[in-house]
Amino acid sequence: MYKYINIYLISLFLTTNCMADYASNISIKILSNYKIEINYIKKIYTVKVDHSIDGYNIDCDKKNMVIWGRPKLFNPASPQSSNVTILKINQPSIKKEIGIMGGVFDVFYLKNKPIVYIESGMEELLVNLTDGSFLEKKGYEAEPSDFEDCPDFFGKSYRRYPE
Repeated sequence: MYKYINIYLISLFLTTNCMADYASNISIKILSNYKIEINYIKKIYTVKVDHSIDGYNIDCDKKNMVIWGRPKLFNPASPQSSNVTILKINQPSIKKEIGIMGGVFDVFYLKNKPIVYIESGMEELLVNLTDGSFLEKKGYEAEPSDFEDCPDFFGKSYRRYPE
């Protein structure tokens, strides 16, 4: 009897995990320091960026992805210590690349708005996901309740240097 219960529990566990991965419709694979593969609803895209891939975050709707890392080439005329790439997941052409001061600590998506909040060592930025433009922060203080809060799904985020 125990043998049958164990087999049932193992098959239930495997089925649940497979369904959870399938339900997320997305998987991410880092191919190299500068290349990432996105498998979205059985379509595979490869995206090359001009910076290392130190982290990424996907929004709850699985429509947008923000990738960050150190630039390949340092520009002394416009020094930046991190680059941020914004892209659409269902058609991963790079929407916007941004050079910013200070390393990126984290990225948060605002609830019900196409806006991403980038927390960096030197500045905090609000970026419009629709066109990649910077938004004024006049008096904006980030509160955890302002950010999306969805159940974690497989591939939602990555940190090369965990906290």
